[in-house]
Amino acid sequence: MANTNEPIKLADDHPLVPILERYGREHGRFITHLDRSPVVLKMFTFAIAPLLFNTLLACILIWRLYSTGNFYAPFLISTEIGLLRTRDHEDQTLFWKVINVGVDIFLWKSIAPLLMRFATGHLWLRLRWGFRPTEIVFRQPSGWRAMMMQASAGSRSVEENRKALTESVMKAIDPGFLASNVGYNTRKDIWVLEYVATCAAYSLLAKGEVEEQLFEVSVWERQEDGWTVWEAWRLFDPDLGQAVAKIFQEKVIALGKAHLLEKWEQIRIDFQSQPQESIMPFQEASRALFESEGVDYNALWAEAQLAYTTPANSGPTESG
Repeated sequence: MANTNEPIKLADDHPLVPILERYGREHGRFITHLDRSPVVLKMFTFAIAPLLFNTLLACILIWRLYSTGNFYAPFLISTEIGLLRTRDHEDQTLFWKVINVGVDIFLWKSIAPLLMRFATGHLWLRLRWGFRPTEIVFRQPSGWRAMMMQASAGSRSVEENRKALTESVMKAIDPGFLASNVGYNTRKDIWVLEYVATCAAYSLLAKGEVEEQLFEVSVWERQEDGWTVWEAWRLFDPDLGQAVAKIFQEKVIALGKAHLLEKWEQIRIDFQSQPQESIMPFQEASRALFESEGVDYNALWAEAQLAYTTPANSGPTESG
């Protein structure tokens, strides 16, 4: 199969399909990538961020349980035990009793789910699989940003919704962003980490049913006829980039806009000569240049990518 930047349909019996179905039932999308950050950095990030944060949350609940245990004990134990009925709580007015109950309900409803999610997700991942030189990272659309995007979808056209989603994906898979952040810090926009799916993927890897390379920067999406994978890592492959750039230049010349290519090349040179953490500034500058003369940069680049996918073009082939 020729090198392609188009989504590839997964076979229904692909080992990964059950995992995608199980954990992507609600949203139907995932982004995966391989985190090659140093193991020490992963351990340090885990210790000072999720582990410390969730330990503090657990301490808050334990402290609250300890400090108000005598208040709730008489309601839970039918026999009156003097030690369980302290004078402090007996002297409380109804107002403060209601406040106490309200605070506790808020804490348990807000903190307990976070602790449970951490215990069954990130913590279990580390206990079961430890820290690896190369780690599989799953991200899914979730959280309040995803809900806002979903809520506003009805007021936009299909094309506008797709554009918003594409822009969100492109920010999440930006190679500079991924290279400069450990896996835990790659939450971006609507894309949050999914640890249970990662555990399941490691199980497949341990059984030899899949290869690690399968999870290189890719976008997984459920369609009507099954799951597809867009191997986004190909988008940033140097050979692919040069080939697509050549086709892009030919299309610009065909439009009679050859004079833009010299300016575009200067943007590329300026971008490459300075340390960058993201390709987004280059894309934005390129888009502004071409749109100043009525050329849709994104659409033209997409046409060049599509032209490169034809069998007549040579390129790396898909393994398997």
